[in-house]
Amino acid sequence: AVAIKIRYFDQYGYFPNAGSDISLIILEYVANQLGVEINEIDQYNWQTRSSQIHNQEIRAYYGFSKFKDSDLVLIEKLVEDKFTKESLSVNIVIGEVFKLLKNKKIEPPSIQETYKYVNNIYLKCEQHFFDKSFDAIKIHNDDNLLKLGQLLNIGEDNQTILNNIRATVGKVSTSTIVKELEKLSYIESTGI
Repeated sequence: AVAIKIRYFDQYGYFPNAGSDISLIILEYVANQLGVEINEIDQYNWQTRSSQIHNQEIRAYYGFSKFKDSDLVLIEKLVEDKFTKESLSVNIVIGEVFKLLKNKKIEPPSIQETYKYVNNIYLKCEQHFFDKSFDAIKIHNDDNLLKLGQLLNIGEDNQTILNNIRATVGKVSTSTIVKELEKLSYIESTGI
C-alpha cells in the first residue's frame, strides 16, 4: 500500500483517503509489479499513525510541505483570476487549484476542504461583483428604486418584466424591433 501511496502522490500531489480512491488499473499494476494480491492492499489502514508517518516520509521525499492557512492567498488569487477573467466552473477551478498546489509543492487540504475554500472565495467574488455593480448604477431617488423593483413584477404573460427584457430577440422584423423598443422603455423608465 505504501508503494501505491508513493505512486498516487507522485501523480496527483496529494494522498488517497482510502484504497477505494485509487483506480483498479493502478492497483492491479502496482500489485503485479510487487507480486502481491490486490486484496492485500485493502488490509492497509489509511488512517493510522503509521500511515501518517508514511505520508510524512513521502511528502519529505518529494519536497512537499503541508498546506498552511497562509497558502489560502494562492488559492484566492487563482480563483479570483479564473472566476473574474475566465468564468470557469467550480469543478474546473478546483482542478486548477490542485495543479497549482502540486506545482508549488504544497500538499492540498482534503478535497472537501478545498471545495469549501473555493466556494467561499466564489461567494466573496460574486458579492464584490454585485456590490460594485450596484454602486455603479445611478439611482437618483427612492422613486427610481421603486421603478427598478417593478422590473420584478409579473406582466401580462405571467413573466417578470425583467425576464421579458432578458428574452432573446428572434429574427429581425418590425414586430421584434417594436418589442426591443418596449424593453428599452422599461429600462429607461427606471431612471438608471
